[in-house]
Amino acid sequence: MELTKNIAKHYKLSLFIIISIVYLQVFTFDLSYYIDDTLLDNYKSGFDISLILPVNQLNSEDESKILPLTGLTYIFNSIISGQSLYTFQLTNLIILLFLSFFFVKILKSLHFENDTSSLITILIATNPVLLYYVAWIPGREILLSALFASMALYFTIKQLNYRDRNSAIYGFICIFLGVLSSFDFIFYIAFLIVVILIFFKEETKDNQGFVISFITFGVIFNLVIIYLYFPGLFSNIDLILLLQKSLNIFGSAIFPFATNNAEIFNPIRILLSLLYSIMLVLIYLKIDFHSKYALASLISFSLFLISNVLNFQPNNLIHLSGNGILFVLISITFTIIPFISKLLKSNAKLVSIFYVVILGILSFSTFFGSRIFENKEKFYTYAFQHNVNDDIINKLVEINVQNRNIKNAESILSNVKESKNLAKSWIAIGDYYYSMFDYNNSVYYFDKAVKSDSNNVNAKNLLINSYFQLKNYSKAIDLLKPLAYNPSKYPDAKWDLLNIYLEAKLFEDARPFALASFTTNDDIIRALKLIDNWSKIYYQEPDNPSVVKVMKLGLELDPDNAIILNYLYDTYIKIGLRTKAIEYEKRLKKIFNEQIQKKIK
Repeated sequence: MELTKNIAKHYKLSLFIIISIVYLQVFTFDLSYYIDDTLLDNYKSGFDISLILPVNQLNSEDESKILPLTGLTYIFNSIISGQSLYTFQLTNLIILLFLSFFFVKILKSLHFENDTSSLITILIATNPVLLYYVAWIPGREILLSALFASMALYFTIKQLNYRDRNSAIYGFICIFLGVLSSFDFIFYIAFLIVVILIFFKEETKDNQGFVISFITFGVIFNLVIIYLYFPGLFSNIDLILLLQKSLNIFGSAIFPFATNNAEIFNPIRILLSLLYSIMLVLIYLKIDFHSKYALASLISFSLFLISNVLNFQPNNLIHLSGNGILFVLISITFTIIPFISKLLKSNAKLVSIFYVVILGILSFSTFFGSRIFENKEKFYTYAFQHNVNDDIINKLVEINVQNRNIKNAESILSNVKESKNLAKSWIAIGDYYYSMFDYNNSVYYFDKAVKSDSNNVNAKNLLINSYFQLKNYSKAIDLLKPLAYNPSKYPDAKWDLLNIYLEAKLFEDARPFALASFTTNDDIIRALKLIDNWSKIYYQEPDNPSVVKVMKLGLELDPDNAIILNYLYDTYIKIGLRTKAIEYEKRLKKIFNEQIQKKIK
């Protein structure tokens, strides 16, 4: 068919048109939430080189760490578009285009036919498995590292074939830039070694110095960068879970429809990945003309598993190592290209139909699959349906609470196991009810948050406040008492406890607590301010007995406090106990006389 020949002949224009049609709708999506809010705000603030230095990222979450080159592209975007996101999205599309162009060049350098190289690259560029990394802004590090790896491989092949010194220099530069783009770039270096040894064995013998120095530089530099950002690299990695995810995503690449990287476990796709792996081995063992390609596919598959199991950014939210996904596509490419090449020679029309049908299916799936990125509610709802984990639940609950869909938020939590990581969700729903003055429901959800995470100070404070609003002072006091005697962790607990004692008019309980807890001058001053505040409240009610009890508590903390003595004098006069009033009047005069004598001296 002329259509496929024209697509292959004008592959650059074809890639531009097809990628634009498939992906340009992402410009209308709300993609800001796919990048950490603080990180995005930082990069939108303009040029700040400190953001990309490893020393400033050591305490960051793994998935928030940004390598210098990727960070510079974010800064560049923010300088151009300010608070708008269009340059962030456009840059990802441009990188995908250049990545596709160089992949065609690599396949041609490996002596694949022009038509096959172009068409296979277009099928890879439209594969729904790559959608996540194009639509998701931080997917840029994956696209950047793949681009520089492709460029490095292309220039290396050129150097080996033509001994072009400039190509050698360009290859070193690409390795340098790739290492500064992604922590997983070391696996691309491994793949580069594989391609060189399999397809350019003889050329390597005549150019050993270049190859050895090239690879050594890449590996050492990559390891140094990884160490700078991840001093404790291999802690807290769930190998079994990551292996399961790897097999699932591998199956998704083989059968990439109605899928997203949010899925943890899909038995059909895991079965497909295992069958494909067996097929690779059989091809390598049994079919001679496939040997080079099958070997490259087997090694690509192995690199995919390793890059995911030893992923330097083990994020259990929604994705694995994106570079690993590209190894899947490379593996498939090396397996099917020889088969397609044979068909081209025997039945070009059939192959053309095959390409058009597959291209149509992939493009259609990617175009409509991208709709899940339209807004965060759609995205996390989809993710929740395919990968139930605490991070996704917290995000989805937060979104529903923000949208006032409280019943949906409650429904999400009703079918999941309790976990201390879900305290954030219980708090979000409790906060909503608290803001609506529904303190009974806020108590229910804050209580669940405390039970799921007993060390969550915020949840305890909110629960105490809810009990306080319900005037359930005994419950609030029970929660506050243990906290009040741990000032290093809960410095304000003792003040809150004193406040509740005074509001509840539990003066006998407040007295020993106040005398034992407030011993320093600063503590006494703060406690007296609280006491003074409640004295005024009771004085205005009027509740004279309570005023007297509060003031006497204050007097025990500061026996010579003139303000308190004056309050007591006024209150006793007011209630007709003049004898008592005179007692405090005498003490007040004595204090004044002593102060006058000090001034005279």
